[in-house]
Amino acid sequence: MLTRFKQEEGIAMVVAMLLMAMMLSLGLVALKLADGQAKTTSAQRQRETSFNIAEAALNAQVTQLSQHWADISGVGTGACPGALYCPTSASLTSLVPSADSNIPVTWQTKVYDDYDKLTGYFSDSAAAASQQYTYDYNDNGKVWVRAQATVRGRTRVIVSLVEKQTQLESVPHAAIVAGALTIENNGKHSDAIIDGNGGLIAVRCDINGPIQPCLGQELGNPPTKTPADWNDLLTDQISGFATAQSGYPAASLFTQDQITRFIATAKAGGTYFTSCPSSLSGDVVVVDVSGNCSYTGNATWNTQADPGFLIFLRSSSSLTLGGTTTYNGIIYQANMGNPPTLGSGPQSTGPLITTSGNTLINGGVIIDGPGRMLAGESGMNIHFDDHGYDAVQSLAAAGIIQNSWREIKPGA
Repeated sequence: MLTRFKQEEGIAMVVAMLLMAMMLSLGLVALKLADGQAKTTSAQRQRETSFNIAEAALNAQVTQLSQHWADISGVGTGACPGALYCPTSASLTSLVPSADSNIPVTWQTKVYDDYDKLTGYFSDSAAAASQQYTYDYNDNGKVWVRAQATVRGRTRVIVSLVEKQTQLESVPHAAIVAGALTIENNGKHSDAIIDGNGGLIAVRCDINGPIQPCLGQELGNPPTKTPADWNDLLTDQISGFATAQSGYPAASLFTQDQITRFIATAKAGGTYFTSCPSSLSGDVVVVDVSGNCSYTGNATWNTQADPGFLIFLRSSSSLTLGGTTTYNGIIYQANMGNPPTLGSGPQSTGPLITTSGNTLINGGVIIDGPGRMLAGESGMNIHFDDHGYDAVQSLAAAGIIQNSWREIKPGA
């Protein structure tokens, strides 16, 4: 037996089995490491996908705000999906093509005003403890947008402060531009009925032509029978009459693109009306009606510090202001036919804006085409305020405020 134990037959099998056992052990370790790396990579990919979808949702919501600002009316804003102006799931996942975005993905956005505990800083805990408004409640042109996405149970949240961006629209700064102007008061007055205050006063008609009255009073009949009488009376009734113009160019003072932007701005702010509105207040108010909208009493719309821009689109519509009402801003009558676009007819030659009593337009009046302005029975009716033209602006976009974009921990 000792001799047989000393023989070496079969030793190669033993060595081979030992080596195979060692290789198998190393292989199992390598497989475990590879599997762990694959799971880590998968988790990282899923986190990146949820982050990218959250970022896409944030940017898409900002785009919606560019077209439909979350104005004080609160129309169409809030939590998405569900609100009127929301991104779509298909549009978001198509921006982030991956194996993880092809499965059902949960996402949401929400608009918060930067108000109460959300002034200057956003967190979920502050939002929960704050008085929440899903629109620009404090009317400062800024709101928070919170975007969240969950992919295979992994959630990422991004927030940013978004600011409304507007653009001033080019237009001559005028006390009044109209096809023709009638001043109903035929006597001299202690105060001017129209105070040009350095602004343009212009009519498109010819003061010596057949359309009378063209500029203020009818030329040729008492008390303005002679040009000297006419000049003397209107110098008293119109402050700045010496620089008044007749034969002003017939072209519209705004382009169709500008008017389209004004309409879009009013719709975004909930101040686009197809019937006479109860109030004329607002940054940009568009009225698309047929018939007369009449306002009397002692209402005041807007303020001198924060004027508005009021637009009547149709030649079949008109505005009458009486009593002691006050409008701070610019009133524009586009004098459009049907459909209400520039160049559509017929345009009106009648009185499209009428002021009476002690009403006051503190800003300016523009009437396109041959439409007439009818002013003045007693007190000053139009006072040119150049600051009123600051309201002639439209919504250009909404943009993320620099350094406000960041990722937050959900619920923190």
